[in-house]
Amino acid sequence: MVRCAWATFISQFVSVITFGVLLRRLNVIRYSWRHLAMVPAAAGAAAITATGSTIASFAICAALTLPVAYLKRASKTETWRFAVNLRK
Repeated sequence: MVRCAWATFISQFVSVITFGVLLRRLNVIRYSWRHLAMVPAAAGAAAITATGSTIASFAICAALTLPVAYLKRASKTETWRFAVNLRK
């Protein structure tokens, strides 16, 4: 389970960096939250490495997700508007 947690974190890291590089030039969506969004996954992976408990790891990840979502709620609204307008 530890390797799976770190693989998930690494894939998220690569995805976020790729997203930032590709959209930086377009400047249609703010991506100021990209590094902050990796904190819960990194903490969850570190917690499962340290404790071996999936429940503790999930609790730490969930507990850190809520403040990140609250701090960057404006970016989520902007992203939602972009996605809705993309269909039109």
